[in-house]
Amino acid sequence: LLHYAVTPKIEKFDGCNDTNEVILNVVQKVLDLGVHPQELSLSRWDALFSAMNSDLSSDVVELLLNAGANPNLICPVGKERITSILKAIARDDLEKVQLLLRFGANPNMKTLFESKNGHLWKDPLLITAITNRNIEIVKALVNAGANVNTVGDGMEINFSPLEWAEIYAKKDLGCDDCDDDICKKECDAAIAKDEIVVFLKKS
Repeated sequence: LLHYAVTPKIEKFDGCNDTNEVILNVVQKVLDLGVHPQELSLSRWDALFSAMNSDLSSDVVELLLNAGANPNLICPVGKERITSILKAIARDDLEKVQLLLRFGANPNMKTLFESKNGHLWKDPLLITAITNRNIEIVKALVNAGANVNTVGDGMEINFSPLEWAEIYAKKDLGCDDCDDDICKKECDAAIAKDEIVVFLKKS
């Protein structure tokens, strides 16, 4: 029941002045009935993880956390094993990331991913935030205690967060096609000024 409450069909709320307030009240009423937020759906997801798949406000997420939802529960998605904070990071939702961290989400949690060829590996949350190029989420994770020297597990090449930051800065700058010394020198200088790279070097 709680899963249906946190994954409403938003189009049914057309014309509603405050959709978030309605959903918040429905979730509260379901919790008042004694439904625990850690109860799992048939997909083995809790309500908190389900809520991350929708565009609900942070108020609903905070309500679930206050009611006892586990911010570190690992939920299966195929062969992958994903947490609520990973979903928030993937959606570039800084507010929910900060909220989950405040309620005890582990900033050093590693996520089990599956590649297109079926290879499984684990990546730290920090590296996911870096590959998304979100400096504010990177800062939030590091300030919460994320290890800036962590690497993934099961990859053929394990780059550090700083190395990943430099790789993605290089892509953003279009430096992959540099084929002369002047271009490479200019790109190296620009990468060194990238805000994520600068932040990680100082951390």
